[in-house]
Amino acid sequence: MANGALPKNVRTWAEREMDESTGVIDAKEKEKPPRLTSLDAFRGATVALMLLVNNIALDQATPTQLQHAPWGEWVRLADLVFPWFLLCAGLSLPFSYRSAIKRGVTYRAWVGKAFARAFWLVLLGIFLDCAINRQIMIGLDVLQLIGLASFVAALLMPLKPLIRGIIAVTALFAYGAALALLPVPGPDRAVLSEHANLVQYLNDAYFQPIGLRGLPSVVPTAALVILGSLVGGALAKVRHRIHVIAGGAAMALVGIVWTLFGHPMSKDIWTAPYIFFAGGTGGIIVASLAYALDGRPWAKLAAPLLVFGTNPLVAYVGPILVKCLILQVWTSSDGRTLQKAWQDAMNAQFGNVGGGWAYTLGYILITWIVLAWLRRRGVVLRL
Repeated sequence: MANGALPKNVRTWAEREMDESTGVIDAKEKEKPPRLTSLDAFRGATVALMLLVNNIALDQATPTQLQHAPWGEWVRLADLVFPWFLLCAGLSLPFSYRSAIKRGVTYRAWVGKAFARAFWLVLLGIFLDCAINRQIMIGLDVLQLIGLASFVAALLMPLKPLIRGIIAVTALFAYGAALALLPVPGPDRAVLSEHANLVQYLNDAYFQPIGLRGLPSVVPTAALVILGSLVGGALAKVRHRIHVIAGGAAMALVGIVWTLFGHPMSKDIWTAPYIFFAGGTGGIIVASLAYALDGRPWAKLAAPLLVFGTNPLVAYVGPILVKCLILQVWTSSDGRTLQKAWQDAMNAQFGNVGGGWAYTLGYILITWIVLAWLRRRGVVLRL
């Protein structure tokens, strides 16, 4: 590839896909295609759910669906937040890639930008972990996994959707087979339990000492981002939305059936059934939103969700930093942290359960107001 340019046949395919999905026929057309409200609404709903799960203050009164499921139990709503974030990262990839192609960006430049984004997300994730734990913490957490998984998916964008789909599904089945069949030192046999499994062994023996604990999870999470890119590309074409719903249902069914063979849905080690179920349900939801919102006169009713979806990085990082650097550190005149004083005031006013909801929803509302102000001023933080 001379000068890092994409192969001619790949560029032709990408441009054809762009024209078909956006309705742009003339290559000289300068108008941008309309954004899909459904994608922004789904991202916003995922961010809102993340804020709810991360800031719930109900202790024993917390609804079951807002708690993470123990090992071996059925997946809950709280367990779907992170994989849906990864799905969102994939949803936007086709549009970013087609825009890059239209602007004449070379593949080398595309990879360079994707690498830089992954690098900064990893650094930001490490900083966030250090701030939360108030000590040096080097590992792969939420932002780090999103960055690395998105980078892998970005590398494959020149390939046709079918090829990318085959790669993602093959990676998930290979990952699942490795967990089920490869022996783990100690038991000296294949074992898949909460405290003994291949991923945990690899992390403990090889990756933890070098600050890369969680690296095996890049395989299934990257597969999920790739699947998200397929969903995003398909939703741009109205006739393919039903295919996304059917495909999502098939994926969710695969995940459910797989658990019948002793392979649990686990967020801790990102098991393949968990990825299939989360990706499938997310695909169904976003395709349903496409039918309900895209091109509809009532799409503006989704505006509150779009506020959350416009600045997802700020929505994730901002509240965490405010909580761990201010609310949990600064104190009131009586020595209580600001967070404890706020919660006590709500409990005194509305009772323990009502006060817990008042604190949580108030925190989300304040975050929404800040995000709405940023959106109104056109301030969007992206990496």
